[in-house]
Amino acid sequence: MEETVRRVIGVMGVMFLMAAGTAALALPAGAQAIYPPTSCSLQLASGATASAGSTLGVSGTGFAADSVVTLAVNGEAVGQATASGAGTINTTIAVPSNATSPATISATPPGCSLTVALSAGAAARPLAFTGSDSEPLVIAGIVALALGTALVFGARRRSGTRAAAEAVSTTV
Repeated sequence: MEETVRRVIGVMGVMFLMAAGTAALALPAGAQAIYPPTSCSLQLASGATASAGSTLGVSGTGFAADSVVTLAVNGEAVGQATASGAGTINTTIAVPSNATSPATISATPPGCSLTVALSAGAAARPLAFTGSDSEPLVIAGIVALALGTALVFGARRRSGTRAAAEAVSTTV
């Protein structure tokens, strides 16, 4: 009986270490920048078309009231805007003639951005976020661990009951 308890504790210890290892490996994936990276956001003017060398209407929210916001396209400063008392901006920027697609329009501080495709005649669209989300994998691992633990205990209990039943039948 003592040996069975030791084995069960050993199996549980190994499973705990596996779960801790899985969580430790999943943490760096979850440590990536949170999307969206800040509480500010940028939008293109309704119906705007972005192309190299053109002007583009940009609006934004979530900035500090009355702060100066620097706007850049692909890291090249293209202008500044002063946020309103409500923390919004509404301005026009000139897209550099040497800008390549996709172009990233960024605002600092606090550091938000909008990625748009530059084209000759199509409306600019934000690109999809293709980041990673490891939370479902961690949950699946925990569920698998719990199921494995239940199966181990079930097998141990069944073998213990079978041994007890054989002991009773041999004594009768």
